[in-house]
Amino acid sequence: MQWSIPSENLGYNRAYIFSYDGLNRSYNSVYSEGSTFNGGGKYEEDILYDKMGNITNLLYADDGEDEYYLNIYYTGNQLKSARYENDRPSASYVYGSEMFDNRGGMGLATQYSYDANGNTTFDANSGISTIQYNSLNLPDVIQFSEGHQSQYTYDADGQKLELTNYTYNGSVIVPQGAISAIPSNNAGYTVTQTDYIENVICENNNQKMILTPEGYYDCAGKRYCYYLKDHLGSVRLVLQDDGKVLEKSHYYPSGMRFDPSESTSNSAALHYRYNGKELEDMNGFNQYDFGARRRLTALPIWTSMDPLAEKDYSISPYVYCANNPVNAVDPTGKSPIYDPDGNFLGTDDEGLRGTSIVINTENFTQGMAHKDASNFYRDITVSALIFKQ
Repeated sequence: MQWSIPSENLGYNRAYIFSYDGLNRSYNSVYSEGSTFNGGGKYEEDILYDKMGNITNLLYADDGEDEYYLNIYYTGNQLKSARYENDRPSASYVYGSEMFDNRGGMGLATQYSYDANGNTTFDANSGISTIQYNSLNLPDVIQFSEGHQSQYTYDADGQKLELTNYTYNGSVIVPQGAISAIPSNNAGYTVTQTDYIENVICENNNQKMILTPEGYYDCAGKRYCYYLKDHLGSVRLVLQDDGKVLEKSHYYPSGMRFDPSESTSNSAALHYRYNGKELEDMNGFNQYDFGARRRLTALPIWTSMDPLAEKDYSISPYVYCANNPVNAVDPTGKSPIYDPDGNFLGTDDEGLRGTSIVINTENFTQGMAHKDASNFYRDITVSALIFKQ
């Protein structure tokens, strides 16, 4: 896979060369540059799995200067802990970095906990002491150990309507399982309220952005901004209407952005990045909101179970895109459309808000009407449906 951003004026293309195991899982991704495809080891990514597809070891190179090796441990299919082979220095964490941060979980044998429905309720590495969920298994309240708090409001279908972030200005440690009461006058907190009204995003009761098919309109700056996306829908470039680059992103194959010397971050840009999904990074949260579920930025792992896990019982319900994220997307955190051989095809116009669909390749069109996809599904005869995980 090759790509380039013209404004970088590198004089060559960037590229990845991928290797897969017998289960079509990505295990080695070599970064390359130029006509000789020599990347000098920069941004390489290597992954090992257990028999359920859970990632047990993740190695990534950071600009060819450092290599970071993560050991990941599980209880069943659920994360128990993740830690670097050698502790990553705290000085390496800078604004815009999406790299795994284990400072909050260092010294803890168990860094993650889950509720009876399989939702993450405690994440020491993200500084989260408690997460409360509603009946749709969507987070209602996220309590950070340093006192910050995020509160969510949804409609009956689970569509996010409002997010209120409370950033605590004092010093406190909130223990695991506890939730701090926010005073009625919000004393001691900086409050940011974001409302999602169809394609309009408001912040603290002021229009902030209006989403468009190709980007968004910046209400404060009174300008259009445009996305340059790759084949997965991931935003590579945010351009102002005057041609100025507002933000650029390069991604590891698993979805994490390159370090801030390569991928720029701009608080003025709307943070829709990997797969075109919203990045919630307030107070160091660093998770992508896919709708039905959320995904960590540094680890290609879901924080909740697949709502349709019974359809793919041979693979962990926390695995992202069957460990083949370069060829597949999961638009809502549920299931994509497959052909009769189990190969990923894409999604319909509803993003599969209900069940996975199997149709013949010649009948599939990306974004096709859900009604048409369902009709093809009813017409097809599948004698042996084998999902190629």
